[in-house]
Amino acid sequence: MLNKKIIALIVGAIISSAYVIGLPMQDKNGFGQTDQIPPVVLAEENRQDSAKEHAPEAKEGTRQPKSNRYHVAGFDDPEQFEADFLKIQELVAKDNKEEVAEFIQYPLNIYTNGTKTTIQLKEELIASYDRVFTTGVKSALASQKINETFVNYKGVMVGRGEIWFTQSSTSNRKYVIYAINH
Repeated sequence: MLNKKIIALIVGAIISSAYVIGLPMQDKNGFGQTDQIPPVVLAEENRQDSAKEHAPEAKEGTRQPKSNRYHVAGFDDPEQFEADFLKIQELVAKDNKEEVAEFIQYPLNIYTNGTKTTIQLKEELIASYDRVFTTGVKSALASQKINETFVNYKGVMVGRGEIWFTQSSTSNRKYVIYAINH
């Protein structure tokens, strides 16, 4: 039996989805459509308006910067992230353990069936590479299209959460893997 919190989350998600895709909603009494804009949509519209207001004016003959779909994750260089992402896909496909280890933020958190394991050093990752980069993790990364990644304040997610990327200021690489889930 589902508990009340799970049911409330599911109902909330359905209602939010209905707003986002524009389905008609009933008012509190069940009659007619409501005029209210859900806070999630309003916040997104405000964010877009604010971005337009604060965008620098392009000078004639200059190239407009590419929009940054990763800004919510704190990524400041989308072209570099996408290049690193494609490089990591290539390295993992070739099982190049040493090079993959360069794109990891240490300590690396690995979650297997709810149990957390931490890898502290590059050498430790290389020694346990096959247990970390399982067939499922490799498959999720190989099949992930860069323009279909999920992005939120926690980072960029691959697949169903098998791999999470972040921007690092402490690693040799700017964009790194910081968590893996089995």
